[in-house]
Order: sequence, then structure tokens, then C-alpha cells
Amino acid sequence: MSSSAKFGNLHAAIRYAELGYEVLPVVAGAKNPLTEHGVRDATLDTKTIESWWLRWPNANIGVSAAGLVIIDIDSKGDSRWPEDEERACELVESARAISVTPSGGRHFFFRRPDGVSWRCSVRKLAANVDVRTDGGYVVVPPSKLLAGAYVWIEGKELDTAKEFLSTPPKWLCDLLDEREREYTSQINKFAQLDETRVIEEGTRNDVLFRIGAKLRSIGFDFEEIYSALSVVNRRRCRPQLDDVEVCRIAESASRYDANAIETALVECRYAQIVESEKIEDEVIEFAKPSEEFVERAPGILATISRYILDTAYRPQPMLSLGSALSFVSVLCGAHYVVDEYGTTTNLYCVGIGPSGCGKERTRQAIRDIAKAAGVLELVGPEDIASGSGLLRALERNRAQLFQLDEFGRFLSTTHNAYSSPHLYNVTTLLLKLYTSANVVFTGVAYADVDKTRVIDRPYVALWGTTVPEDFFRSISRSSIKSGLLSRILLFESRDRTTHQRPADRTVPREIVDFVRSLGNVVVTYSRPAGAIFDSYLEKFEEYALRVREPYSSLWARAYEAARKLSIIGAVAEGNVIVRDSVAQWACELAEAIVGRTIAMVMHKLAESAFEAKRNEILEFIRERGVVTKTDLCARFRGIRPSERDEILRSLAEEEEIEIEIGSRIGERGRPKTTVRYVGRRRV
Repeated sequence: MSSSAKFGNLHAAIRYAELGYEVLPVVAGAKNPLTEHGVRDATLDTKTIESWWLRWPNANIGVSAAGLVIIDIDSKGDSRWPEDEERACELVESARAISVTPSGGRHFFFRRPDGVSWRCSVRKLAANVDVRTDGGYVVVPPSKLLAGAYVWIEGKELDTAKEFLSTPPKWLCDLLDEREREYTSQINKFAQLDETRVIEEGTRNDVLFRIGAKLRSIGFDFEEIYSALSVVNRRRCRPQLDDVEVCRIAESASRYDANAIETALVECRYAQIVESEKIEDEVIEFAKPSEEFVERAPGILATISRYILDTAYRPQPMLSLGSALSFVSVLCGAHYVVDEYGTTTNLYCVGIGPSGCGKERTRQAIRDIAKAAGVLELVGPEDIASGSGLLRALERNRAQLFQLDEFGRFLSTTHNAYSSPHLYNVTTLLLKLYTSANVVFTGVAYADVDKTRVIDRPYVALWGTTVPEDFFRSISRSSIKSGLLSRILLFESRDRTTHQRPADRTVPREIVDFVRSLGNVVVTYSRPAGAIFDSYLEKFEEYALRVREPYSSLWARAYEAARKLSIIGAVAEGNVIVRDSVAQWACELAEAIVGRTIAMVMHKLAESAFEAKRNEILEFIRERGVVTKTDLCARFRGIRPSERDEILRSLAEEEEIEIEIGSRIGERGRPKTTVRYVGRRRV
């Protein structure tokens, strides 16, 4: 992107702010926010806006919908909205500002009338219509996606203050009012604190959040809200929600200022809570990515992968592709390769496979290639002892590929501030470096300014290898929220390891020549490639809506990963333009890897949560020797009865406990169930 285009976005952002529209920076070529709190960071302050575009000069522009009603009509499909011709004409004529999206959709800007409590919605008015108001935002011209730019319709530019915008036509106001009444009445129906009312599946999150919001409005803190919601969940929800889910709802309600809780109920944050009930049990299954991705890999990526495979005693196609991508990634970084939006190619790739499956050869082969091509300085140390050590390596050479074995154990160590304080900040540092590949990085500030490290465009690529057990043991919900997992691409080994006689390990001349000939280029996208990326952006957003946090954040990064892969793919072909075939390969690979990662992590975390509850119940029984089922119910009220029974059955099958069902007490009483610890008897 030219400097004039960059400044054009900054000048446009400042102009919107001067007119009274709060703005925020959005990922270049995409639609997701760059700031930590998204639309809540939107501002009118020009100094803040300037600092954002100084940090992200290629950023797109997002405008907050606070005080506005923005009707977002998608152009895809045969459906048209509104179907009535007269209403369609009135919608266009009454809107003072209308933008056209790269996909051909329309954004109609209106001032929100006083006294209404409309909220953001997705496909509620119609299958292709979204509503953005308080808590939402839209991307505005002159921002660009890969398929094209956002533009204002001539004579319908957003060039006036929001108080001079028109309000929606009456028929649209009536539709929004009707939807709000239906929504409010459905929620209020279940928001009564009537002890006799059962909260059915499909409404549990709605009701608990509403109750939590009421408690927050009178000053309750998180612990008080969580305690109250736990009681309501246990007594009235059928079936009960997981304790983790109740905790999440309490956190959401307590996040808001006690005096601003009504805002929480109209922001789309609340809409996300409401929708989460519908996706609570949905797991999108993705098979292990096919080895076909290796065969379809563009240009030199296929050649390097084939070299690693042919010279391995135990060939692992997907691990070979992961290591090849990591190596070409650091080559691009060393030569400042970016796309037209400033997207860099740094990748954090991790290969997963059992011990002895052939992971070592993938690391060794990259060192062989780097040595043969004379770029061994790009391959960094094989261990990171501290954050300072990581920065020192980058000071010696700003572009480094770190090949780390036992990566799962390394991650576990970085999570523990007590056992390894020197490694505790490495994860945070890796996150910062991931976003600093195209800017000047400034390290921790010390009183002695000479100790503060300043590195121009530090570039870190990562190829880690690990056994599955260690890797998934290092993953938790909190570590997912930290953001590192969403930046990692996982490559899995074959289910069954095969053996072969390794070929001659002399590095092919084709690979050496490629490494030595690579130069500084700016990659662009063909129009067909841009259309593919835009379609996958929508697909990734759909996936994100179908899973809850923290998993949805992984889909938010899938689009960025696909773009990085496509840049590497274009360079691997010797091109400066991403062709449609490369774009398709990159998007499919990102989709397969991210989808598979989420499915595996969800499964492993569910196993971990079950295991933690199992151990807690076993310890309780072991300490007492003999307990009744009534004792267990009283002690573990937070665990669903069905899950509690499953744990007891599991412990009995493992011969840790014995379950004895006594005779019935009285004519109507239940039989007394005794649970006895017998694990100590086992040989």
C-alpha cells in the first residue's frame, strides 16, 4: 500500500472523529478489531487515533454504531430486502449515508431515535440483514478487503455529524420495535425469581444473565453473583449448566459498572451471552488434515517437504510441510516480504506426534538446508532459557527460526511463575513479537536506558515439536485466552509410522538456489484470490458464531493465518501475486488446521475437567473410607448428578471403590447407597 493510501486512512479516521463518530483500527484487509477491547476502545481523541495508525499504518477503519442504527444488507443469494418495492426505495431515499461493501452489500446509516432500546442483531430482521447499534461497529471507506474497497455511494457520503442524520423510516422503526418487544417479553418471562419456576434448556443462559445483571445493579460483586447463580442453577435449571458456564455468566454480569448495567443489557455482549446457550453442546468435527496439502503445496514448499520426507527414516508428510513453511517463513522475514497491506509471514508452527515418530528429522533437515545455502544464522538456538535470551538472539540477527523440541513441556514451564520465573514472561514476549514483525520493538523499560532493547522489525518464526500428551497438558482455558494458541498452527503426524531407507541427504540445488535468490518483494492478490479470501472470511466468522469463547478467538485468527500462508505460497512459486489456486490452498489449510485444533482442544479440556472432578471425588472418598451417596450429593452439589454417577461408575470399574446398594428404607424411601474406598487393597 502506498504512503498516500496509508495517510488517507489516517486522515479519513480523523475526519470521522471530527464529525462525532467514534473510530477504532481494524486489521488491514479484514474486519476484526486490532485493539484489545474492540469497539469499547473506539474514540474521538485524535491523538489516540494518530498513535493507532502510527502503530498500524495499514489498518482499516471501524466506526462505532453508538447512537446510530446501521442496517447491513448482504448481497449474496437470491433474497432481496425489503421485498416491497416502495419500502426499498424509501430506505435508499431516507438514508443520508450509504456505503457499498466489497462483496456488493450495503450499509445504511441512520441516527437512532431517542427513547428506544434497540440492540445489535444478526439475521433477525431477515436472513441477509444485520442491525448494528450501541455495542456494534462497521468497517467504512476507504478501507479495503482483498476483493476490493468499501466506497460511498455518490451523494450519500458520511460527511455530516450524526445529529444531522435522518432516523429510520417508520416501517423500519416498527419492525425494530416489534423485534425488541418479542425479545424482551421472552426474556422477562423467565426472569422472575419465582422459586417454583423451572428454567428449561434453551433459556438457562438468558435467565441467569438477567438475574446476575439485576444483582449487579444493586452492587453485588462477582463472588456474590456467582454464589447466587450457583444456587439458582442447582435448584431451578433443568438440566443444570456446568459450573464453568455459571462462572462465565457471573463474570460477564460483574464486568459492568453497577450503575451502567442497563448498558450491558443492550450491548451485543449480552446478545453473545444469549446466543451461547444455543451452541453450548455443539462441537464442529474436523478430520485430521489430509496429506494432500503436501502434494498441493506451491513451488519450493513441495520441494522442501519432499526432501525432508525422502531423507527421513520415518517419513511424516504433514510435519515436513510444517517445518518447510516455518523455514520459508523466516526467509521471507529476513527479506522483509509483506503483502500490500503490510501483513508479515511469521508463523508459529508446532508438530505433534508420539515419541520416535520422526519429528527430529524435520528439525535436522532445516539446519542442513540452511547450512548448504549459507543462511545458518537464520536458525536460532534450539532452546530458550529466558526472555532476555530470546531478545539477545534477535539482537544478533533480527530474523530467527527457533526450532524447539519438547515444546509441550516448554509451554507448561512458561505458565509457572514459581518454578521457572526466568521463563514465565516468554509467552507474553512471543505474543508481542508476533505482532511486531513490521514495527520497531521496544522491550521492558529499565532505569538504565542502555538496558532497554530496541529492535527494528524483529521476526520470529517457530517450529516446535512435541508429544501430544505434553502439549495438551499445557493447554487450559486461561492459556487459550492469552492468545498464544490462536497463533499456533498444529501439524499432526501419521496415525501409523512407516519406515524406509533414507535417500542421500545432499540438499538439492533447486532449494539452495531459491534460498540464495530470494529478495525483498511486496505481494499482491489477484481478483479471484481476493474473492476466495472474502468468502472464507465469512465462513470463518460463521464458525466463530458456532463455538463459545475462548474457542471463537481461534477462528478469528484463521483468516490472518490463511493470508500469511498465501504470501509464503506465492513467494514459493516465485510470484509476487497470490493466484487463486494458492489462495484456495491457504484457506483450506487454515480451515483444516484451526478446525481440527479446536475439536482436539475441546475434547482434551473436557477430559481434563472430568479428570479433575474424578480426582476430587476419589480424594473425598479415600479420606473418609466409607461415605453415603447423600454425603456425595451434599459435598459435590456443583457437579451434575448424571456426571457424578458416571464418575462413580468409572471408579468402580477401575476397582478404586465399591458401591453397595442397601435395602429400601420404609415403603417410599430410597435404598441407601454406600460407597467404600478399596484402592488401598489392590496389589
